[in-house]
Amino acid sequence: MKPPQINQQNDGLPLSTSDLLAVGKWLTSGATGVSSTYMLAVALAGEVLPTKWGDSTPGDEPDLGRCLMLIERVPGVRNCFPILRTASPVWAAYIDHWDELAKIYEGHDYAVTTGRMRDLRSSANEISPQTARKESQ
Repeated sequence: MKPPQINQQNDGLPLSTSDLLAVGKWLTSGATGVSSTYMLAVALAGEVLPTKWGDSTPGDEPDLGRCLMLIERVPGVRNCFPILRTASPVWAAYIDHWDELAKIYEGHDYAVTTGRMRDLRSSANEISPQTARKESQ
């Protein structure tokens, strides 16, 4: 199967020069987490990477917030969504509903945001029980 295409900026890299400069600022911001760091790693590598953390998807509203902050500060990360959605069924569900999740997050309601994330995770895991077992380990 052919890997997903990403929007490439300069010299075939998915991130622009200004995105790369913003990466350093984001890394030192203190607003990093496993899921946002994984998103950045995929953007930098241009491919899905194995991770020692198991499930690298955001698990609750604060995790999602860190991911949204990454994209706000390093917009080119969004160019890698086609690749990121192949990482797992849960990533695919989140990416497919990203704008919806971002809008819900703006409402600053932990229960609503995390509840919607939980619903998407559950639906994705029902579709792919093998992946669900891997993510829970």
